[in-house]
Amino acid sequence: MKIVNIHLAKTQLSRLIAEVVAGGDVVIAKAGTPLVRLVAIATSQGSRPLGALAGQVVETDDCWTVDPEVEALFHEGELEPRARHRVAKRAPTRDPIRETTRAVNGTVKGTAKPSVKRAGSKTP
Repeated sequence: MKIVNIHLAKTQLSRLIAEVVAGGDVVIAKAGTPLVRLVAIATSQGSRPLGALAGQVVETDDCWTVDPEVEALFHEGELEPRARHRVAKRAPTRDPIRETTRAVNGTVKGTAKPSVKRAGSKTP
């Protein structure tokens, strides 16, 4: 069994994987304490032949009959689940200060900047 620290495992991961695939055993440790073991995944042995269990599985005569207790669980319960209590979304709140600022600056459609009377000016 080969024990390597985390830093070495990060830098040489490809080599360690190749070693495990070849049949080796690698353990990754932190500060000398073993944490994980690298394990190769078993490869598939090819496709399985059809009918491998032919004659070994036997159905009883009553295996497809309906169990009354199980059927009652399906049909005696509620037909429709109860509706969950839904909370309506709140409408966005209006900000009167922001609306006033927009109206004064003329950024709201349909509003114009208010006219400012200056001292000594004549109004038409």
